[in-house]
Amino acid sequence: MLQVFEAESPKAKEAAARFQGLDVYYRPEYLKLSELAGEGKGRFAFYEGAKGRVLYPFLFREAPFSAGGKRYGDIVSPYGYGGPFYEPRSPQLAKEFARAFHAYCLKNGIVAEFIRFFHPVLANHKLFIPADALVPRGSMVVWELDKPEETLKEELSPKVKRNLKTAERAGVTILFDENLERLQDFIRLYGDTMKRRVAEQRYLFNQDYFAFLKTALKPFAFLAFAEKDERIIASSLFLASGPFLAYHLSGSDFEFRSSCANELLLFKAALWGKARGFRFLNLGGGVGGAQDSLFRFKASFASTTRPAFQGKVVHDAEAYAAIVRAWKEASGKTEAETSFFPVYRA
Repeated sequence: MLQVFEAESPKAKEAAARFQGLDVYYRPEYLKLSELAGEGKGRFAFYEGAKGRVLYPFLFREAPFSAGGKRYGDIVSPYGYGGPFYEPRSPQLAKEFARAFHAYCLKNGIVAEFIRFFHPVLANHKLFIPADALVPRGSMVVWELDKPEETLKEELSPKVKRNLKTAERAGVTILFDENLERLQDFIRLYGDTMKRRVAEQRYLFNQDYFAFLKTALKPFAFLAFAEKDERIIASSLFLASGPFLAYHLSGSDFEFRSSCANELLLFKAALWGKARGFRFLNLGGGVGGAQDSLFRFKASFASTTRPAFQGKVVHDAEAYAAIVRAWKEASGKTEAETSFFPVYRA
């Protein structure tokens, strides 16, 4: 039986509590955070059948055009890692869930489904149906923390090892805030960094986003700060749940870019997580899955990478085609001019 709850529903929390080892991306609190970021209306799907159970958070968005006088919508996974969480990892369970979820989409006017990235450690793309919906998108860096501290340090790239020494010689120290008491300091530094990089609007989170994070996400988040001469020069927000840590948001003071504070902060955060029993630090990949400078920075800490996949599913081909035609007429564009999915989101 498939049930779908709103992100804030107590039933969503009850459903999540029935699963072991959930990453934060599968918690209703994170789904609500994504809703506050303007990504869509949070929905929490819970399926229980003969072969097991499945959890799947997603966001509903109304399509910008109607089809045959009827309004439709599409769904997307929250920012981060998504896709169905299967318990157990069973092909039979995946088939059961796929049938039930497809029927739900048709009944509720959902024409398309986009999974930004499947979970790199869970590798849930291997069970996803239909298999031809999978789109390879490079690699994700996963730092495996269940090793001796000396091994973690030995596996760093030569450049990172040099930079750690540079930061320590410069007098950089790392502090942790498990209660998010200094969240405003992080917000200031993060905001300055996004402005300097001329970041897209979707990365400029509002106060409601951070206020909710400090209350509802507090058990699943912590801050790390790099300080020099009692001045904050870098900070990162990490998410923590189950065996997973995630490198979520970060900011730094451009004036101190030569201090190598970011490298020291990330290494100390990995040790912090290891000491508390976390097994994986998901660093993510490059922009859009590219092996760019961001990817190379992350890969300089951990050599372990996992293949990255996106998911693109059309549930109602006829309605989807009608909406695409309306988009083409209104925009003058064609499918060949964009890589967006659904294409009418371009």
